[in-house]
Amino acid sequence: MKRTCAVAFAIWISLWSIGLGDDAEVQPFEPRITRALDQASGIQAEMLLARDSNRRLDALRIVLTNTSRDRDVTIKLNDYRPAAFSISIHDETGKKLSTPSKELSFHGQTYSSLTIKKSSSREWRIPIAELLINKQAFERVPKGRVFSGIIFLYTFDPTDSESFKVVQIHLYDTDVSFTSK
Repeated sequence: MKRTCAVAFAIWISLWSIGLGDDAEVQPFEPRITRALDQASGIQAEMLLARDSNRRLDALRIVLTNTSRDRDVTIKLNDYRPAAFSISIHDETGKKLSTPSKELSFHGQTYSSLTIKKSSSREWRIPIAELLINKQAFERVPKGRVFSGIIFLYTFDPTDSESFKVVQIHLYDTDVSFTSK
């Protein structure tokens, strides 16, 4: 298990440090990818925006759905939520409005297992207020960008602790109205 976690962490770190070489051809990207499917696990991740009564962005809802109609899937999520769901919020110019991710150590970390039944979902609500550097500054920003990195382990045989495999799903929206939709 420690080796699997170390590999997952190394992959997660590598995604943040990947650079393009001088000869790389830059491809245009979609302004938003708020839903993505991991083919191997059959888990679809979706990032939804939740708004308060004043129509301000209030929270992110992360939904993991088992798209299989034939079998359940067991996942393990880090109990430290910022390690399982890495969220980053920026204004239109790219200035970071959310707190930096904490440095992770695998010593003493705990994971929770949960089974997502076939054709079922599990949802997590992440309040924006928990993530902000300065709530007053955020309230003055009309639009921006939201990024979410989701990392978990999965298996179809929860009795075999060596069968868990790492999944990373990255979702984003580069055109989010913080004030209203």
